[in-house]
Amino acid sequence: MAFGAGTGPDARACRLNELVDRPFSFDPIIKIAPMELRHLRYFVTLAEELNFTRAARRLNMAQPPLSQQIQQLERELGVQLFTRTNRRVQLTYPGQVFLTEARMALDQVENATRASRRADGRDGHLTVGAGVMPIHSVLSKVLPLFRKAFPAVDFRLRELLPQEQSRMLREGLTDIGFLIPPFDQVDITSEVVFNDPVMAVLPSDHGLAKKRSVDLCDLANDRFVMPTRAWAPTYYDHLIMVCREAGFSPNIVHTAAEFQTIFTLVAAGLGTALGTSSTRASSVDGVTCVPVRSTTVPVWMAWRSGNTNPLVKEFIELVRSSSAGGE
Repeated sequence: MAFGAGTGPDARACRLNELVDRPFSFDPIIKIAPMELRHLRYFVTLAEELNFTRAARRLNMAQPPLSQQIQQLERELGVQLFTRTNRRVQLTYPGQVFLTEARMALDQVENATRASRRADGRDGHLTVGAGVMPIHSVLSKVLPLFRKAFPAVDFRLRELLPQEQSRMLREGLTDIGFLIPPFDQVDITSEVVFNDPVMAVLPSDHGLAKKRSVDLCDLANDRFVMPTRAWAPTYYDHLIMVCREAGFSPNIVHTAAEFQTIFTLVAAGLGTALGTSSTRASSVDGVTCVPVRSTTVPVWMAWRSGNTNPLVKEFIELVRSSSAGGE
């Protein structure tokens, strides 16, 4: 039926019924050209250089194939993107419009790639908090392995005081923490990853300095240099506890807020200290570190129970395997 035939209400109703009863079919007027991402990259590079030789050099390809790819793209689009003369190459108006859209498309592909890698754990962010002992004892082994496995990850290590660790975890400022108990374990999952052997930090002329190892009770009559409790309360409390378990309360004559300062005071003959194998990196001349038998400081790895960052699981597994291999 021709649309011009009939003008009354009945004719219009009849034509409407015919349209409704027809099977639906979609016949697109505009067909999407089967271009590839490489065509967009070739086009954007040439649009930026406006010179086939320089563009080909940037793309690490020969000039004739680049020219052929641009011509193929123009045929697929049905528009001329560039005007070419012996002297210069210029974008046409359609080429300028296409350049804007092509850049947006490439940016979107890059964003999608990064998002998928973050979701898969190959990209993204991971922040780890730790004190001096875990950095030397655990992380010195794990970090090279992690960087090799996940080179694109934005990794941050924050050296924190022990009392800051659980708060930073709960607030989401760190993904993983390395702590000494006790600590607030609300919504926190944790496990022991390393038992750091305790060392007697002695002046080099101390009567026990030449021993291969000592019992903690051998130091019962010594004067002690201890860490300031406000600086490291959990570490301080643990040292007091192991001394009491050995049958004495340490005679504390000096406190300091840094291991380097503690070692310096010991070297000056002002007392004996207790450190660990990982704090020996702070040792100075005039100090001898002697292992204390059967005495350790446990280092715990902790993370928020609801943390969905896939890199947390990957890092935890690396720490576990490294700890198992070192035992």
